[in-house]
This record gives sequence, structure tokens and C-alpha cells, in this order.
Amino acid sequence: MSIGSPEERDALLKRIQVEIDERLAAGETPDPRDWAQMLPEYVEEIETLIELRTFVHEQDGPEADEASAGDAAESDAATDEAILASVESAFQDALNRGDKPDPVVWQARHPDLASEIENIAEIHGFLQDALTADPVAGVIRNKEDEAETALGRYRILQRIADHPIGTAYLGVSDDPPQRVELLVLHPNIERDMGWQILGEADQTRGLQEPGLLPVLEVGEVRGVRFIASRHVEGVSLAQVLLDLAFHGGERNLTHVLPPRGRPVGDEEHEEDLAEARTHASQAAEKLGGGPDHLTRSLKMVASVARIVAQAHLQGRLHRNLSPAAIVIGRDGEPHLRWFGLTKHLPPPRAKKTPVPVWRAPELVLPGEHRVDWHADVWGVGALLFGLLRFEAPLILESGDADRTRLAADGPGRLQRHLDGVVPGARRTLVRALAWDPAARHPTCEALADELEALSRGSLVTETHPLDEPGPRQSWWRGLFGR
Repeated sequence: MSIGSPEERDALLKRIQVEIDERLAAGETPDPRDWAQMLPEYVEEIETLIELRTFVHEQDGPEADEASAGDAAESDAATDEAILASVESAFQDALNRGDKPDPVVWQARHPDLASEIENIAEIHGFLQDALTADPVAGVIRNKEDEAETALGRYRILQRIADHPIGTAYLGVSDDPPQRVELLVLHPNIERDMGWQILGEADQTRGLQEPGLLPVLEVGEVRGVRFIASRHVEGVSLAQVLLDLAFHGGERNLTHVLPPRGRPVGDEEHEEDLAEARTHASQAAEKLGGGPDHLTRSLKMVASVARIVAQAHLQGRLHRNLSPAAIVIGRDGEPHLRWFGLTKHLPPPRAKKTPVPVWRAPELVLPGEHRVDWHADVWGVGALLFGLLRFEAPLILESGDADRTRLAADGPGRLQRHLDGVVPGARRTLVRALAWDPAARHPTCEALADELEALSRGSLVTETHPLDEPGPRQSWWRGLFGR
């Protein structure tokens, strides 16, 4: 069924909510598949809606309707006590299963009991460790009223990823019922730059192409600036690469990609990252040259290139196509997030340990450089390189503090990395990762054509329409000039 407007979608969701409530009242268990044909693109929202209404039904129950007006206060107290008992029981069950209980979900359902629920979580030792060092955690843990339990209308559930400008969390919204990704900006980002980033993100709300995870809202709550985007259940490509490298190629894409598999390990833990770096060359030797892994990698990256190409047609650059920016959904298809959010950020800095660089040289080298769609061509090529070699095409070393040395010997370093790529993909990567932007593929669409041809066992030999300078080429340059 095609939904013509947000109003039609909301009307259908309200109708579905009524039907869910009727089934719950009749003692039936709602099945999201019963409404999937009505809103096939909003299955996750329907699942969340069922979860929310089930919570309400379980806590309100028939006994609440039987309470008289004179006994209202006593009844409310008894209900609160029953709710807290259910919370404590749920937390204990989670502990017995080896899972972390999620107090925020319960707090979202019962904001008037938020403090009591948090106390239960603290007693059982179930505060979310991943949030304790972040400013958002302070907003959540030190709340005195409902307004401090969330970012606007969003409740934070858990940390899911890191980004150069902040930290991404999984959140939930009641209206409309949906799960979202909340990218919270680092507190050390200057206020003016922070609002520039939010403004750039807000301008990408029109990107609604398939495969893109569009921005839904930007805002600031108690000094915490955030970007809310559509969330897709799945795993990041960074997690996939970490798992494959960590196991030295003993696992393959079938083991780690949805729907059959899920990676293990944590890309935020230095121990896992160090172990993956140790076994990366072994994984590259076992998997990088294998025909199955190569074919699947080519197809996946070609899909990403097509998504990026569609965004380019709307005048938007990504600028930071790292593996963390790619989410592989339940259907096994890649989805692209964080479009255009690094435009105002300085390049990465060298540290004592190697720093992987997925961004194009013109975005990293010192000085002013023209940046256009060729930067994303590099980014797409970097993703394929990562899938084949399990490392970034460029590495900032301790001696690259001012990146001057990188400007001098970067091309040589890159060439040495490319020499290790399987011959079937080396020619394409040499062009996509050319140091000179003008020497790369003319567009992401052209690169996608070549990747798909390689996956079929053939090469693109004809000239792409944008290989030759012309009016459209000039139009593209004008559109993306820095």
C-alpha cells in the first residue's frame, strides 16, 4: 500500500493502535505481520507500537477500572507498587539470562516512577556502563523531573557507535512510535561550529532515497546538541570488518551478516581492536583473494556507490564514508548514515597509535583543497579496500602530526597498500583511490557500474558519459565546489 503523506501514515498508525488495543483487551497477542501489508515500510514502527501498547495494557489492567473514585489514591499506590515489583522482577530475569536490563524503557512508560526505577537499577547494579562517561549520562542519571530523562521527546536506550563529531545512541520516541538513532555532539565542539553541524544535518532532511537513513530532527536540550535520524536494525560494516579480522579469516561474511549471522566483539574496546590488527593480514590472505568474498564485497560496495550517487544528484556529499557509516540491515542490504556531518570538522590527528584514515587526501592534507564528489569516490573505494585488506587505505602514524610528511610520502604508502590487493580488483582500486581527484572515476555511478561488472566477471570497457568533459561535467563541478 502506498502512503501519500505523513498525515495518511499517522492516521493508519492510529487505526492500528486501536486494533492493537482491542486485541490486547480480548487477551490476544498482536502480531505485526497482521498490519505489515498496510504499512510495509513501517514494520519497525508497528513492532514498537505493539511493545508500547502492551506495556500500557499490562500496567493499567482490568483492576484499574474496578477501583472506585473514593479509593483512587490507595489504588494508585498499589498499582505503583505492582509496577515496581514487575520492574524488579524483569531486571532479575535479565540478570539470570546474562542480559543487561534496560531501565530507560520502563522509565519511558512510567515517567512518574522514574526515580524509583532508577534506584532499583542501581541496587541491582544495572546502570549502563557505556553511558557513564558521557554528558548524556549526566542528564539521565541526575534527573530531578521527567524533562531531564530524555533528549526532547526521545528516550535513550543504549550506545551504538562513535562518530568524529560525537556519539550515537539508540533512542525511542512515543509519537510517532519509532526507534531512532540519536547522534549527540561532543561537548568540546564550539557552540558556533555545533550549530553549523546541526544546520548542515537539517539540510539533509530531504534525502529520502532508498538506502539512506535521513535526518528526522535536530535540536538542543539542556546544552546537549543532537541529531535524530531513522534507525535500521542491523550491524555496522565496522563491526563486520572487526569480526572477520579478529578471527583471522576463520569466519566469513555469511557468519557475520544479517539475517543469518551477527558479528561478535566490540569495535570500541581497544583489546578487540588490537587483536583485529594483529590478525588483519591473515584475514586478508584467507578471504581477500577468495572469489566468494570478493564477489560479495564488490556487490555490497556497488550498492553503496549507487546510494551515494543518488545523494550527489541532490547536491549532497558525504565526505566520511567509513565502515562505521554503513549499516547492513536485516535484509542484508547496506544503509548509509551521517550524510555531510563532517564538512566543518578539522582532519584527523596523529596519535601514538596508528589512526586509520578513510577520508580522501584532499580532506586530510594541510592547506585548502577543492572538494567535490571525487572525495566520495575515494570513500567508496576505501570501503572496498577495507573489505579486502581489513585496514584503511591510509594510516596516520605518530610522525604525521602536521600531516606534512603524509603529503610527501602518502602516495608511496598508498601504492604499497594497493600492491597487496587481489589483481581482480586492483585496477579498479588504483583508479578509485588515485591521489589526484581528477584521476579517479568520474562519478560514483561510474564506479558502481565497474564494480558490478567485476562482480559478474567482466570489465567495463566503454567510455562512461562523464569521462569526457562537457556541459554536465561543468554543472557537477559548480554544484559541489567547496
